[in-house]
Amino acid sequence: VHNALVYHKGGSGFPEKGEGANKGYCGTLEEGEGLHKGGSEVNVKGEKEEVPAQAKMELLQKSRKQFVDKWGFDIWAYKGVWTELADVIDKEQNAPIRILELDCGMGANLCYLQYRFPESVCVGIDRSPLAVGLGKRAADLRYGDCETFAFPWRKHSFDYIFAVDALGRAADKASFTGKLADYLKEGGFLVSHHSLLQDETIQSLLREEGFVRTQEVGELCCYRYR
Repeated sequence: VHNALVYHKGGSGFPEKGEGANKGYCGTLEEGEGLHKGGSEVNVKGEKEEVPAQAKMELLQKSRKQFVDKWGFDIWAYKGVWTELADVIDKEQNAPIRILELDCGMGANLCYLQYRFPESVCVGIDRSPLAVGLGKRAADLRYGDCETFAFPWRKHSFDYIFAVDALGRAADKASFTGKLADYLKEGGFLVSHHSLLQDETIQSLLREEGFVRTQEVGELCCYRYR
């Protein structure tokens, strides 16, 4: 396959300035160079050579860094769906519940929750304008810092608020905890990461606002509001 335009020399898929720009981010294979295919490398002689796991990881990390440097957005942080979010919801499938996810990324979790609970209303907030821009065609997303953003919804209107990471990194945890309480229905649930169980300050604030810990599901911890 001599002279076939098949891959970007350097392997990351994100060429340096001026490199491969006129070749569709591709390069030609020279003698001894290879093509990554399914975790292996195939050289121009057709010989398959396994790529060491460490080398593949370094290549992925390089690609990730180049993407972030170019676009200012770490898309890999939002690529998966956290299915356990649906597992904490103790409602019938067709229950008309209202769900808010904070720091929701591109809305992958919200789309999954909407699929699992088709009669639900699922909305989210994220601080990345690019994430919101990419995901807003698939989910009801708003751009803003969930700690300072003025929520456009009625108070005490949500059955579930997912603040898995947002609660732990809030600058003013007391104010933010109160804000979460303001938007949950009585009997609604706040869901956070179980690591916050070790933060006595947050646990104390939650108790003061009327939250009672009810269950843990995987890495998630649920609190019922009043």
